[in-house]
Amino acid sequence: GGNMMTADQMEAHADIAMEAGEYEEALDLLDVAVNERVDEFGEDSPECIEGYFMYAKSLMLLQNQRDIDAGSKRPLTQPSAGADTAPAEENGGDVTGDGEEDDPCSVARKMLERSRGILVAASSSRRARLADVLELLGRLSLSGTTGEDSGGHAG
Repeated sequence: GGNMMTADQMEAHADIAMEAGEYEEALDLLDVAVNERVDEFGEDSPECIEGYFMYAKSLMLLQNQRDIDAGSKRPLTQPSAGADTAPAEENGGDVTGDGEEDDPCSVARKMLERSRGILVAASSSRRARLADVLELLGRLSLSGTTGEDSGGHAG
């Protein structure tokens, strides 16, 4: 029951929550908004991009905030000091949360990769968002989480 917001309204509210640093609230809103859009348009639809993007960004910001709060075990944007200390135990290779709930970075990356795929296929009118998506993906790969196929950058 209750008053149902549209996905548009939820994204608008999530945007305000993000500005205020309320990332968990933003994620709750975006979770619903993204699922609604996926149900309505399909997960590879351009209509979903904004939700994916905001969700991934909120996840990253929340993770950053938690790292800072926790005395910074692994901040998202870390100096490339210990580049040779890659996590050794990578078992299975599939990132569908067999371990504790999906690592926020993997979830964010999946959302951004999907957005990138849609944007690359979409019309050039959406290319501005593509730059944002690629920037966030770049930040994620800096964070030291395993990037299976981090090849060269196009352009």
